[in-house]
Formats: sequence, C-alpha cells, structure tokens
Amino acid sequence: MSTIHQTRLSQHFNILQLSYAAASPLLNNRKLYPNFFRTYPSDTNLNPTRIQLCKRFNWKNIAIIYENDDTGVFYEALKPLLSLAKENNITITALQSFIPGSDPFDALMNIKESKTKIIVGGFFAKASRTVFCRAYHLNLTGPSYVWMIYGWYGDQWWKSSHEIQVGDVYCNNSQMDQAVDGYFSTEAVPISVLHHKTISGLTPSDWVQIYQEFQQNSNLPKGSEELAAFAYDAVWAIALMLNQSIPKLKAINKSLDQFRYYDQDFYRIFKEEMSKVSFLGITGPVTFSSTGDRLGPMLIERLIDGKEITIGRYYTNQQTTDWNYSVEIKWKLPGNRTPADHTKIVTIDIIVPLPIYLTMTVLACCGIMMCIGFIIVNISYKRYKIIKLSSPNLSNIIAVGAILCYASVMLLDRYANVTTTDGLITVVACLGEVWCRTIGFTMAFTALFAKTWRIKTIFNSNIIVKRTVMRDRSLYGIVFAAVLIDVIVLSLQLAIDTTRIKLENQMKHTTSQKDNYEEIIYIYVHRQCTSNYSIAWNILLCGTNGVLLLYGAFLAWKTRKIKLTIANDSKFIGLAIYSVAVFVGLAILATVALRDNVDLHFAAMALLTLIATTCTTCLVFVPK
Repeated sequence: MSTIHQTRLSQHFNILQLSYAAASPLLNNRKLYPNFFRTYPSDTNLNPTRIQLCKRFNWKNIAIIYENDDTGVFYEALKPLLSLAKENNITITALQSFIPGSDPFDALMNIKESKTKIIVGGFFAKASRTVFCRAYHLNLTGPSYVWMIYGWYGDQWWKSSHEIQVGDVYCNNSQMDQAVDGYFSTEAVPISVLHHKTISGLTPSDWVQIYQEFQQNSNLPKGSEELAAFAYDAVWAIALMLNQSIPKLKAINKSLDQFRYYDQDFYRIFKEEMSKVSFLGITGPVTFSSTGDRLGPMLIERLIDGKEITIGRYYTNQQTTDWNYSVEIKWKLPGNRTPADHTKIVTIDIIVPLPIYLTMTVLACCGIMMCIGFIIVNISYKRYKIIKLSSPNLSNIIAVGAILCYASVMLLDRYANVTTTDGLITVVACLGEVWCRTIGFTMAFTALFAKTWRIKTIFNSNIIVKRTVMRDRSLYGIVFAAVLIDVIVLSLQLAIDTTRIKLENQMKHTTSQKDNYEEIIYIYVHRQCTSNYSIAWNILLCGTNGVLLLYGAFLAWKTRKIKLTIANDSKFIGLAIYSVAVFVGLAILATVALRDNVDLHFAAMALLTLIATTCTTCLVFVPK
C-alpha cells in the first residue's frame, strides 16, 4: 500500500515511478496512477493461469473466496476472473468474502452448500492459514477438493509455532499439512528458464550465480533473490527508457542533464518511451501494457510433499501455456481419478414399475373387450324385445364411454416418461388421460340418464301412459350437448392455461463411494402435470360431473315406481351412482394419502377406475 501513496506523491512532481515488487491491481487504474509502471506483474495476470488449470483438468465449476479489506485489493484482483470464466464456459457457483481477522465460517459454509470442489482463494498468508484451518474442520480439504491460491507466501507458510485458533476450532501443523496438501499456486516467474543471453549479456543462470556470490559477502545486506531479479530488470528498463528519450529531447533542444521536476516535456517523453520498452531480462521478456503492467510469464506450481513444484508457465504476451509434463500429477482418489468440480448429483425419475402398469393395462384391455362384446350382442340381437326396449343405440354409447374410461387407465401417469417439460408431447401426455376419462364418463352417464329421462317423459307420476313418441335422435342431442360442454371446458383449459410437467422431489439420498472420497447425491423426482389454474379446472370438471350424477339420482327416484322392468333402469342407475360416489371418494382419499408413493397411487387410481367402470357397465348390460 505504500507504493500507492508514493505514486500519488510522485505525480505532483511529473516524474515516473517504476516498481519491482508491487502486485496490487489497484495500481492498474490509469486515471488515478498515470505515471506508474512495474516490472513485477499485477495479481490480475494470475487469473488466466487459473483458467488454464480448469481447462487442463476439465473443471467447469469453481467457487471464489477472498479477504475483503478496506482497499478491496483482492476483489479487484479476482474481478477479471469472473468475465474470463464466463468467456470460457466456466461457472462461478459461489463468490464469498470475509473480513480480515474474522472467522470465514459463513463464507466457507456457503461454498460447501454450493457443492463445488474447486476453490480459488485470494488472501494474505495470515488469513490463508485461518481459511485452511476452518476449511479442514468443515471437510473442504482433502483428495476431493482442489484449492488455487497465491504463490508468493513463502516456504512452509502454513506452519506456525503454536496451534492456529479459528473460532472454536484449533489446527496443529500436522492438520495444516493435510489441509494444504496438493494446492495449486500461481505467481510471477522470478527467474527465466531460458538459456539465452539477456539485455545485460548474462544468461539467467549466470546472473543467479553472480547474485549468490554477492550474497555470501557477510558485509553486505541479504536480499530476496526473486525480487532482486525484478529490481535488476527495472534498472535496465529505466536505462533503456532514458537512452530512447535522448533523440526526442534533442529535438526540443533539451538533454537528460537538464532534467527538472515538474517539467511536462520530460514527463511526457519519459512516459512514451517507457511504454515502448521491450527487452529480454533475467525474469523473462519485459514489456508493458497500456496500464503500465508488466506483461511477463506466470508460474503455475503445485504443493507436492510440502514443496511447491513448477508444473507449467503461462506467457501473458502469447496467451499460451507451457506445461511441464515431466511432473506427474498424482491425485489421491482411487484409480488416480481427477477430482470432480462439484458433487455429483444423479436425478432418478420415479416411474410406475412395468409389471404394475402392464397388469392394469391388461385389465383395461379386458374391460374394453367386454364392452366390445356388449356392443356386438346389442347389434346382433337388437330385434329382440328385451334389447329393443332398452334403447340399444344408447347402450352402445354407454359402452363407448366405458371404453374411453378404460383407455384412460392406459394413459394414466404416462407423462412420467416424457423428458420435456412443455410442448405438444407434454400436453398430449398430460391431458390425454383427462380427456378420455372426462368424455367417457359424460358419454356413459348422459346416455344412461337420457334413457331414464325418456321413461320419465313417457310415464307420468300416476303411471298413466302418454301417447308420446321420443326418437333416439333426440336423445343423441342430449348426449352430444353434454359432451360438447366437456370439450369446451377442456379446450379452454388447453388454450388459456399452459400445461407443463413439474419435477417434484420425492426424496434425497446421499451416498459415498470408496473411502468416502466421492460424494454422490441421488435425487428421486416424480413428474407431475400442472398448470397455473389446475385446481380451478378440476373443480369445474368435477362440478359438471357432480351435477350430472345428481340429476341422474333425481331421475332414478322419479322412475322408481314404473313397472316396465325391461326398460326401467332406475334401480341399476341408483346402484351405479352409489358405486361411483364411493369410488370417487376413495380416489380423493388415495390422492391425498398416497401422493408420495407413486406405485401405490397409480395402482389405487387405476383399480378404482377399472372397478367403477366395470360395475357401471355390468349393471347396465348384464341384466339384459
């Protein structure tokens, strides 16, 4: 942070500032710091290396946790990662922060709930120890988890002379060794691995040898070899900038020895020439971006047996990665399996078992065959008095209605096999059963009641025969009108209210694979047809059918004393209405009680439909 204050001060003197150690992304702001350059890359340059790691191991989900101090330095460093991840089809499942010195429990718990196993961290070394200790006790470390952090913490940064306390938990060095094992780190390349001679005429290895000899002099202060190389390249950058400035200064009749503070010409020329500086230094190629950032190579390392081992280098200029495949990436999962980027979630559809469905389908087919048999008998023996007086044509309509009710059983719960949640297939799968059942019920009972209504019309309450002739075509109109009402209601539902399939979680079961390393969550879902106003439509349809049954009960009561037994079905109508009412009540009870048991719910609804339809059909046809 001292660099920021120094840069603000140097602006007032119209002089450039070149840093060899500042990595803060806040210094990228050219409006606030127009005079700043650096040979040490910004922390924002580390983000592409994290994307490269995700690409190499095919990770598509990552979580981010960072230390949120007053300056917002870590957020600014990680902010470009959000857009980079989006460009590379990588999902940021969680973006969490914590205040310096606080317990990161809540932030880590949110990451744990996101089920993400790849975690990117942004914090100083002290906070990093706190995060890893708490993560260790939350089971967010280990073979199934991968952490990406900064590489400039220093050797053995996680060790402490005393136990680390985070909230109500403690971590010793042994536990911290387990917590940090296998993390990936990224930082600027301190010493180039190229063996070419640099601008100074020295190769990087030559320079390292000279520097080490220099460090052996006990009379001289000890320094950081890594930062020393960046400082060395910074001196060369200044020298090249000054050398390139001489011709331009000469063009305006000035020279370097005439430099003065506040001189706008010197400031402008120096800045232009520093932006053009490009050379091969001890730390690698040295060039600057439009924001004064160093466009240098980045190091990708992994902690193996307590040491950070280089596994690759990312070259910012070329946007390429040079992987060190000589270092074997060993995972501690069974079979050296690469950790998954998130907890595996397996969704299993709960569908009616095939044996149960086939059983009900066979029974429905038997019912259909029975109805076809009744129709054949009606047609074959329609000249017989007992068949003729029972209105065989209307009886055939009753049989057709029963066939539709049987067919509805075969369509029951078929939407469970539909993979889409909306569209034409969904509508057909959801409403096919409803249309068959509703229209079939209306056809059967309207035809039955129409026959009884004709008896009531012909005979008055005092059993006096009227000379009234009522043709079947008049009764067909009654049946058609009733069916038309149902068709209109169902069509309105189809047109107005969008029918879709809703996935309803029935249960969740978590299991672990070998050695507790690979957690798999099985979610059992049941597909249900629904719409915005499904309850209102059900009430409307049930209401019309209820009115139909009530009117049928009224007709049965009114015709109960008519002695024409062959034609009067009042007793059987009463029994049919009673059985239907009982089975409807049982169906409602089954819907509520067995809602969570798909198998029993289907079996109950199918059996109730089959029994109710069979009872009604047999009551109408068998006595004849």
